Amino acid sequence: MDNDNIPAGYQVVITSWENDADHYKDQTFSGLSKEDAAFIIDLAKLFKSVNHHGDSGFGGSARHYQMNRKGSDYEEDLMDAWDAVVAKHPGISEAVRESFVPEERDFGYYGEMATELVHYPGEDYHDGYIRVFDDFKVFFFETEVKNVSKEFA
Repeated sequence: MDNDNIPAGYQVVITSWENDADHYKDQTFSGLSKEDAAFIIDLAKLFKSVNHHGDSGFGGSARHYQMNRKGSDYEEDLMDAWDAVVAKHPGISEAVRESFVPEERDFGYYGEMATELVHYPGEDYHDGYIRVFDDFKVFFFETEVKNVSKEFA
């Protein structure tokens, strides 16, 4: 954001957590169209918890995902689900497309985009761990919101 102002448009705040529902973090995306906001929320929802209780998301450990779904492939399944969300939202902006639509079908790209979406783990986790989506909030700003912090320095 230029000058730390909040641009006009939709703002989405994605809340995520780590392995045992701790280390909550928010990731904020601002200046979005309504379609961009819906797209980001749908992507984030892919990362609901995957655990030994059979929850259905991709967030958490790839090892748990594969234990719950014998014969499945975490990376292929995640890329398929991600691509389905992209196909559902053809009207996203070029800026969001550049951030969240991979140039090629390579799990490395998807993994990097996932961490941009739900944040990087705060603890030292093994490969195959992605933070878990918890919740989202959406705000709408009709005009730019000015950062006036300097007035209080």
